[in-house]
Amino acid sequence: MHPKTYFSVLVVWTLLLGCREPEARKPVSVASGSFLKTSIETSKQILQKDLAAIQSYISALDSVEVFTSHYGFSYFYAVDRQVDTLLPKPGDEVHFTYSVQTLQNETIYDTTAIGSIRYVVDREKLFEGLREAIKLMKKGEVATFLFPSALAYGSLGDKKRIAPNQPLVCSIYMLDHSPLASTE
Repeated sequence: MHPKTYFSVLVVWTLLLGCREPEARKPVSVASGSFLKTSIETSKQILQKDLAAIQSYISALDSVEVFTSHYGFSYFYAVDRQVDTLLPKPGDEVHFTYSVQTLQNETIYDTTAIGSIRYVVDREKLFEGLREAIKLMKKGEVATFLFPSALAYGSLGDKKRIAPNQPLVCSIYMLDHSPLASTE
């Protein structure tokens, strides 16, 4: 075959093969969702275990009125200021101290280790249970909150003293609460 003919045939074949519609590739693997289903089931089991441990803790308390939040944690007051009705709202500044313990009453962090905290409600970072708990407290109140691990530090813990999937007991003292000055 002559080189010019060979080159012409090669160009025609390249154009014909290059102009075909692209073919969709088949997936190498198909996700079955089994990991997600397993993860959900594991989370449900951990929550059930946490709630059973919290219920056991509550049943050991003597004549204390325990409330249950719609967020999924339980709490009771040591000092309840019923005369004051002002609860913190998003944007308000609160000043509080708290301690963290296990359900076996072993101290993880005391108020000295944590110190006092000034926090703007829903505008700064706290673990989920604590964020919601302080919205239930008035100035001068002392309350104890029982958080399942999902509302505390979850499956990672705090990578220091709080273990993964550890339910927590937090005693909070609300020192002060004031509406944040409007900057608008």
